[in-house]
Amino acid sequence: MDAIEAQDAGVASPPTAEEVASGDAVRNLLASLLSRWAAELGASRAALFLTRQGSLLRSVRVGHLHATAAPGPSPPVGEPGDEVDCGDGVCLVEEAVRCGRAVRGGVSQAPPDDRCGHVAAGSVLAVPVGAAPGVLGVVLLEAGPEHAFDDADLARAEEAVAEVEVVVELARVAEESLDRAREADAARMLLAEGSSADSIDAAARALATVARNALASDHVTIYLGSVADAKITHVDGVGVDPAYLALLRDYCVGRDPDEFEIWRATLRVAEPYFVEDARESDLLPADLVESLKLGSYSVLPLMSRSGPLGLVVCSHPKRSRHWSPIDRRIAEQLARQGSLVVENALLREAERRRVDELTYQAYHDPLTHLPNRAALFERLAQECARAERVGASFALLLLDVDDFKGINDTFGHFHGDQALRGVARRLQEAVRASDVAARLGGDEFAVLLTTGVDELDAVVRRLHGGLSEPLTIVGDTIHPRVSIGVAVAPVDGTEPDELYRCADGRMYREKAARARV
Repeated sequence: MDAIEAQDAGVASPPTAEEVASGDAVRNLLASLLSRWAAELGASRAALFLTRQGSLLRSVRVGHLHATAAPGPSPPVGEPGDEVDCGDGVCLVEEAVRCGRAVRGGVSQAPPDDRCGHVAAGSVLAVPVGAAPGVLGVVLLEAGPEHAFDDADLARAEEAVAEVEVVVELARVAEESLDRAREADAARMLLAEGSSADSIDAAARALATVARNALASDHVTIYLGSVADAKITHVDGVGVDPAYLALLRDYCVGRDPDEFEIWRATLRVAEPYFVEDARESDLLPADLVESLKLGSYSVLPLMSRSGPLGLVVCSHPKRSRHWSPIDRRIAEQLARQGSLVVENALLREAERRRVDELTYQAYHDPLTHLPNRAALFERLAQECARAERVGASFALLLLDVDDFKGINDTFGHFHGDQALRGVARRLQEAVRASDVAARLGGDEFAVLLTTGVDELDAVVRRLHGGLSEPLTIVGDTIHPRVSIGVAVAPVDGTEPDELYRCADGRMYREKAARARV
């Protein structure tokens, strides 16, 4: 709750559930209660401190409410959530928490500095909210030197503080409910964002996107490192200015992650790390902190079963930040779930690679890496369907290496395989990107000309000339020759098998004619 000024000294009505869930409504109500009691008891200032995780945090403060009270020195207005730190002095706020009952004192019992948020005053009254040991907070009333709180004031304050206890307890219940909802939303968002991640990059970006929203961070940056190379290989960001990101990439990519203490510290414990003021921490190099104008940050590790993969850093340039208990819980939850998202992404990535590999094997010839018979006939069927639909023409060319058995018998199978690879390479270089060159098996190849059928004769001459060029294999010269048969759709047919039979027949007739010559 932020520090606010009182806006109404009248009697407050009980809050509704919706009002309790609203931080502003709770603060206004508490300020109204404090201002009324301060006026009734002749106090010049009033403040409410709430206990949180073993610390006292100033929540609401009202001041100069009683016109007849001599105003004391104004306490400094700190950031919301300033911790009470009294040093070695006696602090009535802490004393009230410890003993669980109202305490009062004079100027000699007030600490000599302003670190508590209250200063030397004529009279100080601290009243606990709730009973020990579960004190929820303390109401602190201060009066000028001319006014001293008496026993009657103390009794009235103890009775009145029950109203604060009701509001604070309701606010805490509502806050806990909102915190649980915030945690649940973060978990749900990460599940939604990460469910489709199929790579480390995608998983890290999903975690960064959710962390930015859940932790209300200005910037979120991603750092991935290669375990094998001991290098930072990838830097990315969500909500990051391109110039900021470019500076990070220039500074980090290619460097050993162990050069950064933040990397070692975070991945050593495999848990989130929190820095409230980057300038006071040695986890990042001082020159990088200065270049980025970095104020505060939290670090979430990216882990897999095989080890650390990188970091996700949620940061705030130019300002420090108190990372609250709920911030820390959400970060820890996201780090745990993020590891699952990363692990699932690794599995999907491996599965995708395996599917891609199997698909490639199913549609490519292992010797020449050209598309195989299955790939050719699948594409041929597509072209036949297109020809029937729009009346387009295309050509199927079948090619056979003449006397390939003689190459194997004369030079051996190694030379035969290399000859086939040489023919395949030249064939691929001779066709356009829109055409398909394939190996059907043995010494048989094919070319599917999807366009430019009017240039068919020139294509056939170019193939005859290019594929007949000598091949040098391990010092031996081989002179391959090919026979080519052509079928044109729709003139020679509109079905794949029909076109194949036509081209095959013409190829073997050309081969037979060559043999007779």
